[in-house]
Amino acid sequence: MILEIQFAKMIKPLGLYHSLKNHFNFLNDIFKSIFDILHFLFRIKENIMFPTTTKQKLKERIKELECLYEISTIVNQSYDEVSIVFDAVILSLKKAWRFPYNVIVELKIEDQLFLTDELPEETVFQYAKIITYKQELGYIKVHYPSPEFKQESFLQEELILLFTIT
Repeated sequence: MILEIQFAKMIKPLGLYHSLKNHFNFLNDIFKSIFDILHFLFRIKENIMFPTTTKQKLKERIKELECLYEISTIVNQSYDEVSIVFDAVILSLKKAWRFPYNVIVELKIEDQLFLTDELPEETVFQYAKIITYKQELGYIKVHYPSPEFKQESFLQEELILLFTIT
């Protein structure tokens, strides 16, 4: 406040005081609006990144159950090509993760590699080995592009789903 009074005394003789004060008030209003918008966006991102309501958590559990049902249906159907089964499994997994439009599922079985999309250079991922009769046959990795996503972007329940499927 003292600085404003001193500033007013300096520029009042020039006739600029009211004009500059209006500009400062206008800029102050703009910065306040920007701050409010950023705060609002942060709250939205926080709600998306970390489901907190019962409804959000329930939606995630439903997607996981649908995935398990789809995969059991896929495996129980007979296909001539095993690659059809693996492609269907990774697409079903992709839908089960919280951010299905960003997730990339990688499935490696012996010498065959299946991907839902092209892998970026840097990713964060969840990983589970595929083991049958104490022999490792491959793995499933579920990736998010980094640095947009962090390891904390994954839900604990998604890792449990991954281990259940493998």
